[in-house]
Amino acid sequence: MLKLWLISADGVKTALPAPVSFEINRELGAADDMTLELPYCDIPERCGCEIELEYDGSLIFTGIIDELRQLESGSGAAVTIYARSKAALLLDNEAKACDYKNADARLIAREHIEPFGLGFVCRDSGEYADMRIYKGLSHWQVIKSFCSQCYSRLPYLDESGRVILCSDDAPSLYFCNDGGIKYTSALLSRRYYKLISSVHTKPPEHDDYDIETTNPIAERLGIVRTRFVDGSVSGVSYGEKLISDGNAESLQIKISSPEFIRCPLGSSIKITLGGGDTFDGLICSRVKQSLGSNGFSTAITAAGKIKINE
Repeated sequence: MLKLWLISADGVKTALPAPVSFEINRELGAADDMTLELPYCDIPERCGCEIELEYDGSLIFTGIIDELRQLESGSGAAVTIYARSKAALLLDNEAKACDYKNADARLIAREHIEPFGLGFVCRDSGEYADMRIYKGLSHWQVIKSFCSQCYSRLPYLDESGRVILCSDDAPSLYFCNDGGIKYTSALLSRRYYKLISSVHTKPPEHDDYDIETTNPIAERLGIVRTRFVDGSVSGVSYGEKLISDGNAESLQIKISSPEFIRCPLGSSIKITLGGGDTFDGLICSRVKQSLGSNGFSTAITAAGKIKINE
């Protein structure tokens, strides 16, 4: 059962009719968004602040209303709501320009998350980063930069609105039409353009790019794609990160299912295709959950590393 609530600035919850359709889009490093339609109803102006959508007693979306439309016409009447997750607060507000030395997750949360009333999750081992916050950067851009430097991953908001900086608690989902979560289609893409074959790094106070980092996967495939990095700006280890990030996105599988599937971003995905090939160690990077005239559907995008058979 679906339940929809509007929440006013003073925390008062107002129940609305259940939506007749909705679409929720989630993506690592981005603000989730939701579009929903419901039967026409009167909505007091003071209610239009935050929104929550529940399914079978569990919260599946919480966020900020960007736009609310009420339509009356000869063919009927309806209400359409456009909303973003509470990452919108972090995207729409500018951070104060400053320099951080040895910034940790606690500092990032105190300066860029908690002032907006959001919680956060970070199960790390005390990583630190030097960061320059330039004029014009949003709080969300600062958070993304920190997570990229310290954890080599993108932040996201969970369904309850907490900012997930770093966590190893994401569930594992197994898709298989014989003994797993059933799916109707799976599109596998080997994205060779993501692979970087070598990175040449110029260490601080050096005149040349003396450090070379190579990628065995690209070499095995005969791919030549070179980058040059100034280590005094990006750090000496940035070349390894460029190669690793490209490898981690070189295999992509898009899975469609005619069900409502709870699949948090960052979930570990395993899928066995009809021909018997199994792909494991994939990470969920995008989810679309929908309700329409044909019922529920879920589309999941998972990314991983191309594996070369010996």
